[in-house]
Parts: sequence; structure tokens; C-alpha cells
Amino acid sequence: MSEEIVRSNWTASTNVRRALVIKAIFICVLAVITLLTHGWQIASAVAYGGTVALLGSALVWYHMWRAEKRAGNDAQKSLRIVFRCAVERLVMTIILLATGFAVLKLHALGLLVGFITTQMLAFLDSLKNRV
Repeated sequence: MSEEIVRSNWTASTNVRRALVIKAIFICVLAVITLLTHGWQIASAVAYGGTVALLGSALVWYHMWRAEKRAGNDAQKSLRIVFRCAVERLVMTIILLATGFAVLKLHALGLLVGFITTQMLAFLDSLKNRV
């Protein structure tokens, strides 16, 4: 039984890493296409927005790993880790998007396109895995 749990956790972790790599490749392709069609300013905003979404996914992966190591079968600890992950991801996303808009003065539409399309990729990937 324990070996099945370890194998299941390893598979889940591998799937998450695969999804992170796919997102990173998608961001690069999207940024290159944007660079060729709209120039470097919008392409950098698209890349930044996509990276914000990628960092959010990486944070979720880290907390999954952390919950696996620390919480084990304790539902209360797992719930605390999941709640903390949600709060950290929200705060990180707000700070990084605000930095992109206000401090870096990136193209707003490009930043949102990069962020939203990368998030949609994650959503579509999760639908594919459920079917």
C-alpha cells in the first residue's frame, strides 16, 4: 500500500513538472510570435504576464510537495497548507502584476494577454487530465 502511495505521488509530481515545462515553452513561443508581429515592448509584457502565471503554478507545486512531506495523512495540516498556498498565490500575483503595470510600465494589454493565455493553458490541461 505504501509503495502505491509513493508511486502515485511521484506520478503527480512528474505531471506538475511536465505542466510547468509546457507552460514555459508556451510562454517562449507566445513571446517570440508577439515579438515578430508587435515588437519587443509588447513581447516583453506578454512574457512577463506569462511568467507571473508560471510562478503561481510553481508555488502550487512547491506547496503540494510541502504538504506531502509535512502533512502526510493529517487532513488539518493539509488544509492549512492549501489555504496558505491560496493566499500566497493571490498576494504574489497581485504584487507581480502591480509591479508590471506601475513600476515596469509594461504594455497593459500584452501583460494581461500573457497572464490569461498561460492561465487558460493550465485550465485546459486540467480539463484534459479529468477526461
